[in-house]
Amino acid sequence: EELKDLYVCLSSEKVEWTEEFLKLQGAIALCNVLNQLYKTKPTPLKNMSKDSANNSMNSYNSNNSNNSSNNNGNSNINAIMMANNKTGPTFTKPMDDYETILDKEGKLFRCIKVISSSRKCFEHSQQINVFIQAISGGLYSARPQIRKWSTDILTYYFMLSKAGYSIYVTMNAAVNDNVHILYIRELYLSGQPHSLDKRSQYILNDTTKVKKFEAWIWSAIRLFQGRGRMGSKVGVFDEFKFSGPIGDKLLADYALSTLLLINSLLENCESLSARSKLRKTFNTAGINDLFTSLLPLGNEEIMKSIRHIESSEKNDLKELRQREQIKNENIDFNDPVSLCR
Repeated sequence: EELKDLYVCLSSEKVEWTEEFLKLQGAIALCNVLNQLYKTKPTPLKNMSKDSANNSMNSYNSNNSNNSSNNNGNSNINAIMMANNKTGPTFTKPMDDYETILDKEGKLFRCIKVISSSRKCFEHSQQINVFIQAISGGLYSARPQIRKWSTDILTYYFMLSKAGYSIYVTMNAAVNDNVHILYIRELYLSGQPHSLDKRSQYILNDTTKVKKFEAWIWSAIRLFQGRGRMGSKVGVFDEFKFSGPIGDKLLADYALSTLLLINSLLENCESLSARSKLRKTFNTAGINDLFTSLLPLGNEEIMKSIRHIESSEKNDLKELRQREQIKNENIDFNDPVSLCR
């Protein structure tokens, strides 16, 4: 309930209220709690019907669309801070059912999203060491809206701060334990590993060796391949059964956000060498398979983004070949005569 009230306050209270919240390390508390949530061990919900899953998801959507009123905003600052206080009530638990985890993740992300959308609040977030780590955990969420929020926040952070290095470092680190990936592992490897392709088995078998870049592209591919037919639950992958209806518009928006982040990371590399190295990372992670999985959406904006990324890669390869040719021909640009030999 405190998180619901906090969201209302962050969205409607005066700027001074939000500044006071930041001074009390509220943003740090939210990021720390989100990080703790991602370390939760998920327990699959047995005996839960699809109808009850849909009803629960409808309740989640209703909570997102209807804001509760708040009579005293200042009183909620101290209340929400208890989430990061050892003496306060425990928001995260060592083990929790996956649906509950998704609900908690959504409530936390709604608050962090409001904070990130403000330029002044955003500048404060750059001082939080765990900010990128916490936000990147949402890239693997079973709920597409969370994925989109996570992607958009990372892109916004990258473009405004130009702090690409911190994102590169975070995304090059091992996934280790992430509740979303652990849940998929429990679903498949314990019962039906034969239903997973080789890339999925590689990702899930040992997350200590898998980079976040790899897991990010893989999880995006799974969403587009396993969202169900015609927006229904028919043919949907098991990890998306608590995601609610996944419509084409939301998928297209998420796809465009994902492509924008990929392109931003590539185009803002410090050198051609660094850009080529990152392209190799994306290619290994399966970026071409991601492009293929986006084709059924039939969205022209998506196709333009893909063509732009592919065109940039061709230009980089052309430049690399030219540099190699110059190197092999021993051309000295300080000696004009050598250019005519």
